[in-house]
Amino acid sequence: MGDRYRSAQSPRNSGAGVTDERFRKLVGETSKGISSFNQLTRSIAQKMSLFGTPQDSRANHAQIKELTEKGNKLVAKINRRLQELNRGAKGASGRARRTQVNKLSADFKNQVRVFEETCERLLESERQSVEFIRRSSQSFKGGDARQTRGGAEFTNYSEDQIYAQANVVIYDEDGALRCCHCGV
Repeated sequence: MGDRYRSAQSPRNSGAGVTDERFRKLVGETSKGISSFNQLTRSIAQKMSLFGTPQDSRANHAQIKELTEKGNKLVAKINRRLQELNRGAKGASGRARRTQVNKLSADFKNQVRVFEETCERLLESERQSVEFIRRSSQSFKGGDARQTRGGAEFTNYSEDQIYAQANVVIYDEDGALRCCHCGV
């Protein structure tokens, strides 16, 4: 009975179901994913450097949010690939495969650490911005809800209204439309 049939999906299979071709493909995809993750983290840091400058905008904050969500999805995707690579690092070629997986895992771990640090700085910056906005809005609200400044009541102002009103449309003598954006 030494001639037993071995299924490719059998746990006794030396490659644990991961062919050399599939393993190479996973290594390439994982390496590429880690590189993309690095670039994504650097993009977040670059966009954060605009905080508090005239180039800072709601769009910048929205892009940062998109990038962090994309980063979290990328972490999950790379984790799944590394798990599959770990399962495939068995058998005769296991030592060489394990070395590759360990290197990728270490690179990924370092990138996750950098991503987490960047996200922590982002959270702290957002907290400071919110605190600044709250402090500055107190000057409009004052102690009395009916308090006015220069005859204008500021108790029911909407940030969206302020931004909408900041886009002033001007028509010149020819009837041509020009748009002026004043800073708020």
